[in-house]
Amino acid sequence: MNRSKAFLMALLALALHAQGAFVSTEQAGRAALGWARSGYAKNLNIGTSVEKVSTFKLADDVSFYAVKMNGGGTVFMSSDTESEPVVAYTTETNDYSRMSKRSPMWALLTRDATVRANIRKLRAANAVSADRTRSTLSAAKQSSNAVRWAKLM
Repeated sequence: MNRSKAFLMALLALALHAQGAFVSTEQAGRAALGWARSGYAKNLNIGTSVEKVSTFKLADDVSFYAVKMNGGGTVFMSSDTESEPVVAYTTETNDYSRMSKRSPMWALLTRDATVRANIRKLRAANAVSADRTRSTLSAAKQSSNAVRWAKLM
């Protein structure tokens, strides 16, 4: 990777982290597309363009996105740059925009989103605490996830 590309990715990561870490539907769609085109989705039946992005808001600070791909598959994205971007994916052609609350996928995704929100709260508490070591480690982990988001977009 050349220096200018690395510099731009670092700037994008900082911008994402500075925005309060929440991701828009447009950003989630771009990142899902980046993931689908990357080596991560190699040999999977995942489409190469975004059909639609659905938002699932469970609480004020708990949400995730379902990015339905043209050509098949859905990529479930986190709603913040402090977390890993891709929560789950499926190669099924189901429309997850109206997911049943009794489905196993709903259980997996809502539990994951809730845990991610709790981790964000703990990281915020650590940043305020006097324990500089944990605060520094937490910031490093947040930054690495912001870089992952930037690479996918």
